[in-house]
Amino acid sequence: NDDDFDAPAVPTGLDIVEEESGDGEIKLIWNANSESDFAGYHLYRSDNGDSPSEYEQITETTSTEYLDIGLDYNTVYYYRISSFDENNNESEMSNPDSLAPINVRAPAKPSGFKVYGYNLPDIPPYIELTWQANTESDFSHYEIYKALTGLFPMDSTTFLADTTLTNYTDEDVEEGVKYYYAIIAVDKGSEKSEAAGPKSDLPLPRPSLISPECNSTTTTRPTFEWERVEGATSYNVIVQTSAQSGEIWTEVVSQPSDSIVTQQFRSSPLLESGKTYYWKVAAFSSDNEEANSYSTIWRFSTQ
Repeated sequence: NDDDFDAPAVPTGLDIVEEESGDGEIKLIWNANSESDFAGYHLYRSDNGDSPSEYEQITETTSTEYLDIGLDYNTVYYYRISSFDENNNESEMSNPDSLAPINVRAPAKPSGFKVYGYNLPDIPPYIELTWQANTESDFSHYEIYKALTGLFPMDSTTFLADTTLTNYTDEDVEEGVKYYYAIIAVDKGSEKSEAAGPKSDLPLPRPSLISPECNSTTTTRPTFEWERVEGATSYNVIVQTSAQSGEIWTEVVSQPSDSIVTQQFRSSPLLESGKTYYWKVAAFSSDNEEANSYSTIWRFSTQ
């Protein structure tokens, strides 16, 4: 109706549900309007007192409730609501309600925390930390702690870094040294979660190959030998047709108690006689599906 200039009634019953508010959130409810041409509500907020000029619209909705999130602690927020109809006639704003969303709960402990060491060719060793993101609306950041033992205080003596990301790469590590890490989630009110961890890993030394020796000649079913890497949980022995690619065989080898690790080539099909092949060993640590370190690549020929 183009001749409609009558605004809907001012919404009533604007109220803050305090038991569902806090930790940077405020839950608001109000009574429904009943006009036949009702179209929705405008919700206004002020963080600088109840002066009408300080209010800004934060949402438009047809619902009779709203959860305002991401708010600062110890700031008093004021709310008013208006209604509007299909011709955009808007009512006056309602009476105000206000609340400071104080800190109530600490964040959840970060989940999915993993610590993986790497000592890959041509780059310095490093340890990579990953975890899943916290979902609290008042989340602020993570604190990361590091030590050389699994029992350590999480204070300024072991503090490593803070971040808002869900990963961190520690390059201040040494080959063969095991490091322990823990992570804590912190909210905007400085409440801290329980620690995830400690979890540990190390950049493994690179496996030292023994036989077949580089540039040697061997059988079509050679036995591969290399020195045990302390801290490794398993190995992949890999045979290729070139130094860079052409993998034709890989075998998973568990960490033995002996100082020498051995694995014979498969019984069928054998390697071809009179051919040149390349072999290397990848070492694994922790539960990582990616190799922690690699040996050099040696070449051998078959008789």
